[in-house]
Parts: sequence; structure tokens; C-alpha cells
Amino acid sequence: MRRGVSAEDAEAAVTEVTEAGYLDDADFARCFVEDRRRLDGWGERRIAHDLARRGVPEELIEAALNDRGPETELDAATTVLEERAGGPLNDDGARRRALGVLVRRGYSPEVAYEAIRRHERGSAPMERG
Repeated sequence: MRRGVSAEDAEAAVTEVTEAGYLDDADFARCFVEDRRRLDGWGERRIAHDLARRGVPEELIEAALNDRGPETELDAATTVLEERAGGPLNDDGARRRALGVLVRRGYSPEVAYEAIRRHERGSAPMERG
């Protein structure tokens, strides 16, 4: 018994809330993925790590990450970069800092590099003709 609750009572309570639909790891994982992408701009690696730390089973993490809407990982990384950098990345130092931001947020280096390339193409000054 811990904190005045027997193991049997605790198990019965967990069973009851699970059957009532109040305890759903899959739904929690889906909501967590959506919130961390939209609100914090996190990438898949960071989201997966945090869900695992919270005790969500690996198969539910994979399912939640693969249950994407229209926004892909690259789109999300590009959005983060546009919000952080604003204008063009004018030198290697700016590109290195942008890469660091994206990797720390949980984007793979490959996705981060491609987001930087996409950002540079999108923010390049237009030629006048």
C-alpha cells in the first residue's frame, strides 16, 4: 500500500478510467505530437524522446508520429526557420546557427539542411528585369 491506497484499489481505478475512455495513451500521444509541432515547433526526434520519457509505448509513439496531417516534417522545420530567421541567411555562421536551432528542436540533420535550402530559395531577393 502506498499513500493509503492498496494495489488492488489502484488497479481497479486505472481499469475504470481506462474503460471510461479517460486514460488513452494513443490519444494522448496524438494530441502531444500535434501540440508540440504546432505550439513549440518540435521535430519528430524530440517529440519521440519526450513521449518515451513519459512512458508511452514505442508503437503508440510511432503511430502518432506517422498520423500526420497536411504538414510534413520538412514543412514544420521550414516554418520554424522562417519564424526564427525572418530574412535570408547571409553567411555560413547564420546557416550554422539555423541548423543548430532545428537540430535542438528535434529535426534530423537531413531535414534541417533541406529546410535551410528551402528557406534560402524562398527568401532570396527577386531579380528585376
